[in-house]
Amino acid sequence: MSSEIENYLRRMSEIRRTGSAVKETSFYGTLETFFNEVGKTLKPKVRCDLGEKTFDVYLNNIAYWRNVPEKVWNYTIGGYQVLKKWLSYRDFKLLGRALTLDEISEVTDMIRRLSAILLLETQLNENYAKTKTNFHQFN
Repeated sequence: MSSEIENYLRRMSEIRRTGSAVKETSFYGTLETFFNEVGKTLKPKVRCDLGEKTFDVYLNNIAYWRNVPEKVWNYTIGGYQVLKKWLSYRDFKLLGRALTLDEISEVTDMIRRLSAILLLETQLNENYAKTKTNFHQFN
């Protein structure tokens, strides 16, 4: 596993050195590769899959979130795309103002949280299935 960590750190260093990073999601590809390499050594094997593509999600002509993973952008709850719906309720025309820095940070945090949920989805589903059949009824 040490070679996977070395490769990960080398790629992270390259991203930082070249200045190609942006705060939101620049390291997702490198992190996904790292998880996949480590996952190969685990039994059972584990793979990080946040989709084949990434999207740049624009707030306006200037500000955007870069490299949002496909599965994160398409993640739905109750039939609605989470990120798209959240942003639609904060449209300038609706609010009459621009987003605050806290609201912009919240989108970044949502992207990270949704990524974590997607990466843990198999384990969460397995735990839920076990819990569903093995619970204690309180009277």
